[in-house]
Amino acid sequence: MAELEKIVYISIILIVIISVKERLKPALSLLLLPAGLILSLTKLVPSIDMSPEMIFYVVYL
Repeated sequence: MAELEKIVYISIILIVIISVKERLKPALSLLLLPAGLILSLTKLVPSIDMSPEMIFYVVYL
C-alpha cells in the first residue's frame, strides 16, 4: 500500500510541475534574458562588478 501511495504522490507532483511549467514559460524567458546578458557582459568585460547586489539591481532595473 505504501508503494501505491508513493506512486500517486509522485504522479500528482509531476502533473503539478508540468502544468506550472507551461504557465511560467513566458516569465522564465523574461528572467533568462537579463541573466544571459549579465553573464555575457561579465565574460566579455571582466572588470564588471559580479556581486549579488549588482546582479539583483540589474535584473530588477
